[in-house]
Amino acid sequence: MPHTHTLSLEPYRDIKYVGTVSDFIISDKPLREEFKISDPCTLISDRPIEYNLRILRWFMLEEICEELYGRLPLYVCSYCGDFDCGYHSVEIQEQDDLVIWSDFRWNQSTYDDISEQTDSQKYFTRKFDREQYMKVFRDQKNTLETALA
Repeated sequence: MPHTHTLSLEPYRDIKYVGTVSDFIISDKPLREEFKISDPCTLISDRPIEYNLRILRWFMLEEICEELYGRLPLYVCSYCGDFDCGYHSVEIQEQDDLVIWSDFRWNQSTYDDISEQTDSQKYFTRKFDREQYMKVFRDQKNTLETALA
């Protein structure tokens, strides 16, 4: 099996959002730090449970984020959470026993195809063991579904 990264979610206090979000920790390093994202706000947050469940289905490849043409949104505007303010996203795919994130980029809005990438983002690829990856999001999903019951 090729080298894989570990993934976890860690609570992160977003100053502008004035709420708690879950940041992506890849092999013990926050993704927001790796790409020097100054205004990180992930979609997995203390927003309504139904909203978070929809987001988790995208990460678990149960649904496609059609408004973003299948790209997986990682970070959004910390003021409003709207994709049209811009968002950081990756391509996501399954391959054998792997889940692969690649092609990290900043997208300006859902209305155009304009995006920006640094060299490190252009060659960004992270491969995760499928079972470990899915467990992270399944655990989050189970917690939220229990809260709904």
